[in-house]
Amino acid sequence: MKEFEKHKKDVIDKTWNFSGRLVTAQDHFLNAAFGVAGEAGEVADEHKKLFFHNPKDRRENIVNEFGDLFYYTIKLLDLHGITVEECLAANKKKLYERHGIQ
Repeated sequence: MKEFEKHKKDVIDKTWNFSGRLVTAQDHFLNAAFGVAGEAGEVADEHKKLFFHNPKDRRENIVNEFGDLFYYTIKLLDLHGITVEECLAANKKKLYERHGIQ
């Protein structure tokens, strides 16, 4: 998961709040949360276009939209003080319990 930490340091930290309009902690949280929601919609929209509109190769668009989704997700996790490792471990535990996996 060092890649996520490196991306946060090299990209997210350098580009976050480029406009200077995020002033309060709430501003940062809301921008990140709305960014996650918006980019998840963009990922879904690319798949809609792939299957229902234009079946051209959309891989590059999908990669770019997932990159944007990761950008906001990593920032939101950081704002909550949650590591990617912690999040993935909790997800694994939850799913293993739900599906009876030891």
